[in-house]
Amino acid sequence: MSIIRSAAKGATLLIGSSIVGRAITFLANVVVARTVGRAALGVGALRLDEVMFLGPLQLVRDGPRKVSYRGKSSREKQTLINTAWVSMPVGILIALGIAFLLHMHPPNSKADSDGIEPAVYTRSIAYTFFGVVLAFLHEPMFLLALSDMKQGLRARVTVAAQFGKSFVQVILLVVFADKGFGIEAFALANVAYAGVLLLGYLAHFALCSKATDGDGSVSLLPKRLIPSPSRTPATNSGWYHKYFDPALFAAIMMFWMQAIQKWFLENGEKLMLVFLGTAQDAGGYILISNLGSIVARILLQPVEEMSLAAFSKLEKEKAEHAGLNDPVYKLIRVLILVMSIGGLMFTAFGPAFSHLLLSILYGPKWSETDAPFLLAVYCVYICTMALNGVLEAFVQGVAEAEQLKRYNYWLVAFSVAFLASVFALIPYGIVGLIVANIVKMLCRIFVCLVFYLKPYMVNRQAGKAEAFRMRGLFPENRVLLAFSGSFVLTQLSQKWIYYSVAEPQVFSYSTLGHLFVGVVCFSVTSAFCWSNHRMEIIDAIGGSEKDGRLKEKQS
Repeated sequence: MSIIRSAAKGATLLIGSSIVGRAITFLANVVVARTVGRAALGVGALRLDEVMFLGPLQLVRDGPRKVSYRGKSSREKQTLINTAWVSMPVGILIALGIAFLLHMHPPNSKADSDGIEPAVYTRSIAYTFFGVVLAFLHEPMFLLALSDMKQGLRARVTVAAQFGKSFVQVILLVVFADKGFGIEAFALANVAYAGVLLLGYLAHFALCSKATDGDGSVSLLPKRLIPSPSRTPATNSGWYHKYFDPALFAAIMMFWMQAIQKWFLENGEKLMLVFLGTAQDAGGYILISNLGSIVARILLQPVEEMSLAAFSKLEKEKAEHAGLNDPVYKLIRVLILVMSIGGLMFTAFGPAFSHLLLSILYGPKWSETDAPFLLAVYCVYICTMALNGVLEAFVQGVAEAEQLKRYNYWLVAFSVAFLASVFALIPYGIVGLIVANIVKMLCRIFVCLVFYLKPYMVNRQAGKAEAFRMRGLFPENRVLLAFSGSFVLTQLSQKWIYYSVAEPQVFSYSTLGHLFVGVVCFSVTSAFCWSNHRMEIIDAIGGSEKDGRLKEKQS
C-alpha cells in the first residue's frame, strides 16, 4: 500500500507542477513572441531549443529514465548511476555533431532584414552546448530521485528550472531589449534551466550524500557494484558485471533503441524544417505548435492515459453482458463520441476565431501574417489527434503482444511515408507540414478502426443479439449537420462582421458582434449534442458506477 500511496501522491505533485510549469512557459512564450521577430523565434525555439538542446538529452537519457523505477536494490540503483555517467560522453558527442551540422547549415531567411548575424548564431550554439553539458551533469541525481520515487523533489526542481528559464528569457528580451540579445536569449535561458536543475539536485543530495539501502550504499559517482550472491564468482569477475547489472542494463538498451527510433520519427518534420525550410517558416511552425500543444498536453493526454488504464483493466474481465451492453463497447463508444464532439468544436469554431485569438495573445505582428490560417488548419489536426489518441489507447490496452508488434510496423510505415510527404510538401511551407500530419493521423485512425477495433468487437460480441456497427461509434447525422451549420455561419460572420472594418480591433463592435454569433452557434450546437447523445454518456458513466457497486457487494 505504501508504494501505491507514494505513486498516487507523486502523480498529484507531478500533475500540479506540470500545470504550473506550462502556465509559466506559456506566458513567457507569449511575451517572447510579441518581442522577437519571426525568424529569431524560428532559430531560437526550433534550432536551439528543440534540436540542439533537447535533441541530445532525449536521445540519451530516455532509456535509463524509463527503467529507473525498476531500481530497488543498491546494485540496481548504482547501475542506473553508472549508466548515466557512461552515457554522458555519448550525449556530449551527439551534441557536438548537432552543433557542427547547425553551424554548417545556417538559417535561411526570406528577408535580409531578418537575417541572423553569423557571430551571434555561433555564440548561441556554444551557449546551448554548455547548457547541454550542465543538463547531463544532473542526470545521475535525477535517476536516483526517480528510483526512490522522490516526486516532490522532481516537482519543486522542475518548476524552479522552468521559472528560471522563462525569467532569464523575458528579462534579456524585454528589460535589456536595447542590448539586442535576440537568439542569444534562448541559448542563455537553456543554460539557466540546466543550471537550476543541477543546483537543485545538488542542494538536495548534499544534505543526504548517501542513499542507504538494505544491502549497502549508493554513490552518485561511478562505483563498482556489490557482488550479487545469486551469481557465480566467475560471472561477477568480469569488468562489465562489476559496474552494470546485466538484466537492468539489457532493459536500458532496449528502451534506448526505442527512444532513438521514437525521436527521429516524432522530430523528422522539425529536422526537415531546420535544414530545408526558412527561419520564418520555423517561427510560424513553433508559434502554432506551441498553442496546439497546450490542448494536446492538458486536455488530450490525461484522457488517453485514463483510457489506456481502463481498457487494460476491462480486457482482463470477461464480457458478461449481451451485445452493446459490453463495458468495453460502452467505454470506447463514449470516448470516441466525446473526442469526436470535442474535436469538431475546434474544427467548426477554431478557424473563424483564430485571427482574434492571435490578436489578443500576440498582437498584429502575428495576426496580420499567415499565422491565423495556419492555426485554422491546425484546429483540424487537433480533431484527428483527439480521435487517434483514444483509439491507440484502445489498441495498446487490449491488443496481444503479436498485434502490438504488427501495429509498430504500421507506425514505422506511416512515419516513413510521412517524412516522404514532408519532403515533398516543404516547398508549400508550414501548411504542407500540418496537412501531412493530418493525413498521417487519418491513416492511423483508419488502421485502428478497421484492423483492430472492428475485429475485436466482432469477436467479443460473437453470438450476441446485437451486431457491432462502426457508424454507431460516431455522432449522429443531426449533430454533424449542426457542426456544419456553425462552421458556415461563423465563417460568414468573420467575413461580413469581423472583417467589416479594415483593421479589426480586439474591443470593437465588429468583434463583439462576431463573438455573439459564435456564442449563439456554440450554444445551439452544444444543445444538439446533449439532446442527441446525453443518454449514451449518462448510461456509460452510470453503468460503470453501478457495476462497481455491484462488484463491491458481491465481494
